[in-house]
Amino acid sequence: ATIQEASVGYQIWQSLNTISGTCPNCGAPATVLKTNNDGFASPSLCLNCGAVLQANRDNTGIDNISGKNAIDDLSSQPMGGNSLFDIFTTTTTTTSSTSTGSDGRSKRRRETTIIDVDVEDDDKPFQ
Repeated sequence: ATIQEASVGYQIWQSLNTISGTCPNCGAPATVLKTNNDGFASPSLCLNCGAVLQANRDNTGIDNISGKNAIDDLSSQPMGGNSLFDIFTTTTTTTSSTSTGSDGRSKRRRETTIIDVDVEDDDKPFQ
């Protein structure tokens, strides 16, 4: 395919699959993927303010799903964390009992002990 055909094909794909508008947070131009038939919309990032954006359910506008008001806004909790990249990690919080009995100490030791294991597979040594 020639460059012109590829360019025309991309423009057709873009017009069918994306929505262009302004970021609801800062007003900068933004383009996001449309919501598909299953109701799933891929998140996009505003390059001006850092807000996480996605198309609304009926593909008529763009919504700020991060709750951020500025790129350095750390008080909001976008998708459960303080960074766009927090969606790729999961954190678990353990609580420990403050009882003074031997059961409380062994429970605390059991919950805070780190076990480091290296698994070796003889069939696949260079994995």
